[in-house]
Amino acid sequence: MSPATADPELQDLGSPAAGDTDGAEETPQGSWSQARELLSHLPPGFDDARFHGGMAGRDQTTVSGNTFRGDSVIGIKVENAQFGTGAPVHGSGLVPEEELDTLADVFQPGENFAEALTRLRRERVLILSGRPRSGRRAAALMLLHALDIRRIRLLDPYVDPAELMSQAKSARGYVLCDLALGHGRPLHQAHLLKAHERLLGDDGYLVVTVDDRALESGIRPVPWAPPEPAVLLRTHLRRLLGDHPADLTGLLELDEATALLKTVPSPREVAAFAERLARHGRGELSRDELGRLGQDAVDAQAAAWLSDTTTPLADKAFLLATSVFDGAAHAYAVEHGDTLHRRLQQTEAPRREARIRLFADRPEQRLQGIRAALVEEDVESAWGLVRQQVVRFGDSRTATSVLREAWLGHPSSRTALAAWLTVLANSTDPVVRTRAAAAAALLAESDLAGAMNRLLLPWARDRRFRLRLQAGTALALIRRTDASGAVPRILHEWSRSEDHRLRWSAVRAYPLLLDEAVVGALDDFADIAARAAAGTDRPDAAVAATEREALTESCALLLLLGPATRSVALDRLGSWWQQEAGPLRTLSLDAFLVAAAADEGRGTGSGWPPLLRWFAEDTATGAEPGERARLVFLWRQALAVRPQGDTARDTLGDWIHRSAHDPEAELALAALLRGVAGTEAEQQRLSHLLRRLRVPGRTDPLPVAQRLLRALSLPVPPDTRR
Repeated sequence: MSPATADPELQDLGSPAAGDTDGAEETPQGSWSQARELLSHLPPGFDDARFHGGMAGRDQTTVSGNTFRGDSVIGIKVENAQFGTGAPVHGSGLVPEEELDTLADVFQPGENFAEALTRLRRERVLILSGRPRSGRRAAALMLLHALDIRRIRLLDPYVDPAELMSQAKSARGYVLCDLALGHGRPLHQAHLLKAHERLLGDDGYLVVTVDDRALESGIRPVPWAPPEPAVLLRTHLRRLLGDHPADLTGLLELDEATALLKTVPSPREVAAFAERLARHGRGELSRDELGRLGQDAVDAQAAAWLSDTTTPLADKAFLLATSVFDGAAHAYAVEHGDTLHRRLQQTEAPRREARIRLFADRPEQRLQGIRAALVEEDVESAWGLVRQQVVRFGDSRTATSVLREAWLGHPSSRTALAAWLTVLANSTDPVVRTRAAAAAALLAESDLAGAMNRLLLPWARDRRFRLRLQAGTALALIRRTDASGAVPRILHEWSRSEDHRLRWSAVRAYPLLLDEAVVGALDDFADIAARAAAGTDRPDAAVAATEREALTESCALLLLLGPATRSVALDRLGSWWQQEAGPLRTLSLDAFLVAAAADEGRGTGSGWPPLLRWFAEDTATGAEPGERARLVFLWRQALAVRPQGDTARDTLGDWIHRSAHDPEAELALAALLRGVAGTEAEQQRLSHLLRRLRVPGRTDPLPVAQRLLRALSLPVPPDTRR
């Protein structure tokens, strides 16, 4: 057995084996808990009013294969433009003097430029190290230009390090960009001494640029860091605008400019953006066009990262993992990037073991290469807000572009990506499984058929409840941009399916679509309940019980998610109760009591019941009384009937306990109970309930219950301490 297949992380989460039964592995998460989890852990880009407003469009660039629909020229310029020239990054040949002049007009020396110039004068050969796309080539050219050298030749980066000067001819200055180093191709001090002797004899100078991680020990490079992007952008704009009247400060303060500068762009990207910004300043480019070209540049960068054959597979896996966990703790991206690396390695070279670099680069170095950074932030967790190191892309559009490019532009990666996301979706960590669902939603927005076949349908049909829940979460997130209405149609089809797992997945997903689908959801719920009562689907007892619980949870959630869904759900539950005895009559009170048991305090019983909060707010604002009347109606029925009556009394008792130290909650509860105590029998029932409530752990009557007895004009029992 190979090491890859022996790794439990690489075992696919496929369909259950014959004989597996639902519920053997886990109990499904409650609907209220699922909805709160979704809102707590939404990644950047999903965190919009559609979701937070419920619990209380963006332009898209289509990518297909390696073709970008839009102005792809801008994307190409971002990668290859040399401050406006069309010179190649690699290859040999003389550098045009025009390029040197243009570069000299805009070049800004970095903090180590003076040190590098001193060493170049003295040593003749200089190693300039830095991260990719940091302007090392421009710095090398300007170092030679500062020595009054006008004839500069580029050397082939794939030259043997032992023969650095083998291509040298007819020039005083030489630049060797991105010298190819690696296993079997080290650069030693002896190689530099040999080049120094040749250069000394020819009165020449050589600057070699390398990745800051590529050198062997013993070589002393000058580290290169580019100047501040804001300084570069201002310099480029001054040159490009020339005598054209334009508000330079105003252009630099545009949202598009500030957004670019936050990404820590490369000098090439600053130059390309400056050209677009100057065109906008001259009135040649509209504001919308400026924004669209920015998206094209982000997409082009994502394509370049993933298609670069010199980038290690481990770094590409980390890039993809960071795209899934953008805005989350950095540790998630590292840990799950390693597991993705192993899966990608299994696809690319199954017989080769994927090696994990345990103590390699510092996080900052690795993140610089993908335009991301570590920031200290307070992050939502099961224990409240905790301080963590969070990883964020400089441009919020990067994560989406990277995931879509991997899925659409590199289809051979889909098997590994789908298996990896499936493992994440089944995680016990709510952050991890929510991010997996969000990633699946992003992929489905660009390729619904592919994402359905590889991710959402397999999840929805799985025996594991967690995977089914994440299928629903993903569909809810897709719905925010689903102008075609595909998601409600998918859920309607699932709800009619003979596959009880698809029906269950549809039932639990529907409420998360919020107000757009509430009527259709309740219609399908009623149909499922009626078919179950008639024995149409012939499920076994365990499946039938699980389906009833899902219907109850989802109807309850519709009461909790916001005014639009609550209004329709209250009306429908009330009408179901007024039907003859049957499944819908039972479902109406069961769902109401599940909603009543929810709280705002993470299940600790410390927060307001959401239904009481809504009742209080509507009472205070004088809103339409119809909904409050329907809530009172459901409480009256629930307290009066069996078997729900016992649960209703326990839940109402819990509401009373929670209001003990909150005067506002106590006032709201008193207003509600006045409506519930409409008849003499109801008054006696409430009086009995209030009298038997005790201080937790003691026999003393509960003070808030005594106050409510007086507020309702019910007889107050004498002090019965024993």
